[in-house]
Amino acid sequence: MLRALASMSRTEVIKMNGFLRMVQSQLQMVLAALLCLALPAASWANIANTATATYSDAALNNYTATSNAVTTVTPPVITSAATASGNLNSAFTPYQITATNSPTSYGATGLPTGLTLATTGIISGTPTVARTFAVTLTATNAAGTSAPFTLTITIKGTPSVVLTKSADKTTAISGAVITYTIQYQNTGGGDATNLVIKDVIPTGTTLVTGSITGGGTLSGSTISWTIGTVTAGAAAQSVSFKVTVN
Repeated sequence: MLRALASMSRTEVIKMNGFLRMVQSQLQMVLAALLCLALPAASWANIANTATATYSDAALNNYTATSNAVTTVTPPVITSAATASGNLNSAFTPYQITATNSPTSYGATGLPTGLTLATTGIISGTPTVARTFAVTLTATNAAGTSAPFTLTITIKGTPSVVLTKSADKTTAISGAVITYTIQYQNTGGGDATNLVIKDVIPTGTTLVTGSITGGGTLSGSTISWTIGTVTAGAAAQSVSFKVTVN
């Protein structure tokens, strides 16, 4: 093989170099095609391509040339979060639609009443209806419109905490111990925050030491329970304390 190469003329060497470069170029094209087939269409970015060339002069000096870049735009693919939430009659935290391939416009159908879509792709406003909405989003550029994207927006309603107090005795004599239980539940459509429950030790009774449950604290004759957040629709919870009849 080495002897055959050594015996080749300069013209034959140049032709051989050209042939090898052509084979290399074809192999690169085949590889690029296989990579495109392996990727789902939704993951494609804008297509950019630049051509290159190599060549030699009579003295076998090698040179390269590069063409201008050519870009082909493909439709956007929405990449923003699939869920968002807000509270009834309160300012909605702005939601930004994000997508690949530089969208020039956006669409949103099925928005909650009170919310609007800006030309920049931001959803904002103050919702006036409490429920869960399935919103269809799209993004568009010069190549076309993205596949529909479902955004689930949950608007929570007004909280409503219900307190129910009970005692384990309806009649009692001096020295009897009575257990008071306070049940609480949020039956509204939104979470209740900063909930504090208070109760006063009944006149004519004495608190049983250590009987307060649920982390309650005593100040004077008032017991306080700092509950915090109670989720809408959560199961009822309770706190209690005991007293001795004087």
